[in-house]
Amino acid sequence: MQRLFNIVRSFREYLLLSILILCSLTLLSQNDNPQIREIRAYTVGFVGVIQNALSIIPNVFELQRENRVLRELNVNLADEVSRLREARLENLRLRAMIGLRESSKYPLLAADVVAKTSHLLRNTITLNVGEENGVKVDMPIISEFGLVGKVTATSSRYSIGQLFYNIDFRASAKIERR
Repeated sequence: MQRLFNIVRSFREYLLLSILILCSLTLLSQNDNPQIREIRAYTVGFVGVIQNALSIIPNVFELQRENRVLRELNVNLADEVSRLREARLENLRLRAMIGLRESSKYPLLAADVVAKTSHLLRNTITLNVGEENGVKVDMPIISEFGLVGKVTATSSRYSIGQLFYNIDFRASAKIERR
């Protein structure tokens, strides 16, 4: 206890100064005089300039964390690129084995499904492409998995497609023999 008293006694001027500064700042923050508002404005401007100058100095710990995260991401992406390259090579080998072409000989048109009717007897979809885009009745609707349906009606900007699951759906097919 005596030691604490000696420490306080040796730093009493600094302790008193800190208490008085705290009291004056409290009183200044409670006062709303025009002069005080002007002092606040200058203080905010001064603190803003200092903070702006200090923001240039990078935070070392944040940079270390960001570098660690980026290294992990880099390793993961390098692994993914390696796996994708291997899959691409395997894909090319398998395509060569079964004789598939790299792309379709027919022009393809991407479309979004804007509406879908999944009634048991009437499975249809509405696509956001139409005659303006070159869509015609009886054109096939395909996805990455194959035939989905065919176009049954068109307007200038939309078309209706009959889905494969529709009970009235019919499609001609030709079996290729080698």
